[in-house]
Amino acid sequence: MTKEEIINSIDTILKYNNIGLSTYEGAVHYGELTNHIPGVKYQSQICSQVMNELLENFPQRYSLIHPPYNEFSKYVRLNEPKIAIVNKNDDIIGFEEKMKVHKDDILHRAFSVFIFNDRNELLLQKRADNKYHSAGLWSNTCCSHLYENQNIKDAAKERLFVEMGIHCSLTFLKKFEYYATFENSLIENEIDYIFIGKSNENPNINKDEVSDFKWIDIEKLKQDIDLQPDLYSYWLIEIIKNHKLLTKTIK
Repeated sequence: MTKEEIINSIDTILKYNNIGLSTYEGAVHYGELTNHIPGVKYQSQICSQVMNELLENFPQRYSLIHPPYNEFSKYVRLNEPKIAIVNKNDDIIGFEEKMKVHKDDILHRAFSVFIFNDRNELLLQKRADNKYHSAGLWSNTCCSHLYENQNIKDAAKERLFVEMGIHCSLTFLKKFEYYATFENSLIENEIDYIFIGKSNENPNINKDEVSDFKWIDIEKLKQDIDLQPDLYSYWLIEIIKNHKLLTKTIK
């Protein structure tokens, strides 16, 4: 494996820990981590070298933790990325950790991408079961937040590729503000930028983010939302029902 592939594997384990490694306060045991990187198992010296370089070169991204009960034990944490928080005029006033933003009801900037094919069918994704809210619900092609050192359109194109494996041009349509609360007490208080694009290729979904996909006619989608709203994300329903610019643009 290349160093980049090793780093991606490390990030995935630190984020999801889907192989059951020992943890402390959300961090993963350093020694166990170095023995469970795909492609370099039993080459812990190589993995340790990469991990040490990451800890040294990206101190804002990774943290090394020593539990108070054993100063010789080491645990590694992937720090929560910070997203853009804004005022009511949509001016960026700072950056804050994503979960804090959603727990503390802070207005922030986000985007929603809608990809259509030549038949004017919309590509939907089903959110993975491990998502922090709205898990397992059908939603638009992809969505996310604006992170530090990004512009909103580049962030949308990057996220489209990360989640769905699709490269295509995007057009900004409009932005709107919405507010929603969820059963786990998290809150979406967003100014959401809508982007639209065209593609006829089926996605190569990222299973860490997306569990399924489908193409659907907008009118059929609207009918199904009326019949089964609990199957869809809040913001998808909001956009489909209340923002006519989307459906006018694709005709």
